[in-house]
Amino acid sequence: MLDWTRTSVRYTQDAITSVMIDGGENGAGCDCISVIQGNGDTILNELRAGGGATFEPSWNSETYQLYMTANFTYNIEGGIGTVSTNRGFRIYRQEEGSSELKVIAKTSSLVTRLKDFGIVSGKSYRYHLFAYDNNGALMSSVEIEKTISPRFKNYSLLATEYSEEDEAYHVVKQYIFEYNISQGSVSNNNSPSLTANFTRYPTRMGSVQNYDSGTLQALIGIVSDNNYYDSIELERELKDLSTTTYTLFMRDMEGHIRMVHTNGAITMEPNLKTRQMQKKISLPWVEIGDASEATIIQLSTDVGWRVDDDVLGVDFDVDLTTGQLIAKYPLPYGGTTFALSGENKEVLIARTPKVMAAPTFELPDSSEKDEGKFGILTVKVIKNTTDED
Repeated sequence: MLDWTRTSVRYTQDAITSVMIDGGENGAGCDCISVIQGNGDTILNELRAGGGATFEPSWNSETYQLYMTANFTYNIEGGIGTVSTNRGFRIYRQEEGSSELKVIAKTSSLVTRLKDFGIVSGKSYRYHLFAYDNNGALMSSVEIEKTISPRFKNYSLLATEYSEEDEAYHVVKQYIFEYNISQGSVSNNNSPSLTANFTRYPTRMGSVQNYDSGTLQALIGIVSDNNYYDSIELERELKDLSTTTYTLFMRDMEGHIRMVHTNGAITMEPNLKTRQMQKKISLPWVEIGDASEATIIQLSTDVGWRVDDDVLGVDFDVDLTTGQLIAKYPLPYGGTTFALSGENKEVLIARTPKVMAAPTFELPDSSEKDEGKFGILTVKVIKNTTDED
């Protein structure tokens, strides 16, 4: 709107790729700049009713769509802002080929680590980080340049709790199945009925049911240093999922993530012909909701957070008859493992696996006093990797 008091300006607008403002120090030449999609007369009337220069467009308007707005609250110039209040972070995920930014987390300034479990195989993602103040106003942002392109080689069953505060499912426990996997067929449970009539063709009565179900079969344990480990405690945990109140999500290797629950009895079959007696689970599942828009995350403040502190659960003991050092690992375990090396097994070797279940973000440490200036926010993304690459 170049002149809203006397006449309206009409022209054809091509795709907007950038917006710039020039003139006046610290944005003093302009109170607010916005990009709006809607009827020009409607916006004109809101400008008049809103008091002209004091009017600021609303994100929640029913008469137009607001794509971008800035009110220069922090006199932002070239990405530099002055912080006078506590701040937090918003993290958005952008799927390759899409212009939509999906918010996956809104954290306080004390939360500096986060895992995103909502990604699937076969797609590429880019993340955007924004800082904001206690009033929710954005202060600075940075696009995380590294693109995440996961290729999961396992099935994951995620036990989550829904948080009304940030409208996200927080992962309490993750169960990974990656050995002797047998997914079998997946049915959509749509069974139309056929009725005979007086023609050569039957009458088809469609069914409204269209949900997936199947049975996952796999070993329940892990392999470390070429040895297989599982436990009775892990077996009991998995069986207890039949009665759990957690919301369960299943992620496969193909690119699906489904909200599921059990669809029958969970059974365990031990292999008594081997020393390890590996247990194979048969877990019948059924899709119970739409997971396409679900946000599934884990914060460093969540109960289920699993980091390198896994190693603190490792117990060491010595066999007094042989002098051998024995390491006992908690299950499931994904941390650093230990082995003896050297001519006389006198060197303790530690190996940390590269496989990660979700991209992990490390945000700037913001525990210091929220005052002074900051520029482009720094963030480290730990990419999904495998032992092969």
